[in-house]
Amino acid sequence: MIKNVLIVNGNREYAKELKKSVLEVNSYVEVLMAYDMNKASEYLLSRTIDLFILDTVLHFDNPGDISGIHLAEQIRQITKYILTPIIFVTAKEDPELYAFEELNCIGYLVKPFAKERFQEIVK
Repeated sequence: MIKNVLIVNGNREYAKELKKSVLEVNSYVEVLMAYDMNKASEYLLSRTIDLFILDTVLHFDNPGDISGIHLAEQIRQITKYILTPIIFVTAKEDPELYAFEELNCIGYLVKPFAKERFQEIVK
C-alpha cells in the first residue's frame, strides 16, 4: 500500500525541495503539498495521511505566526491522526518544546538544516 505524506509549507519552492528529499528516501510514497491551512484541511478530510511535514509559519507576512502549530493541534484532534508522525520544519526555535511535549512530534528541524538529517527523520 502506498503511504501518503503531506507537506504543508507556505514557501512553494522550499516545499518542492522537501518533496524531492522525501522521494529520495522512498519513491513509493505519494507526496501531497499544501501551501495554506485550507488546502491542508482538504487533504485531512479526503485522504489518509501517514506522515505530516509542517512548517510552523504558513503566513510569512504575519509576524509571530504559528499557524503550522495550530494545524498540528487540529490534526491531533482527529482520532485517526492521534499517533500519526509529525515533523516540524521551521526557522523558529521557540515552539520546539511545545511541539514535542504537547503534540507528540517525532522530529523538529531548525532551518537551515542538512538534507541528510531531514531524510534520516523521514526514514
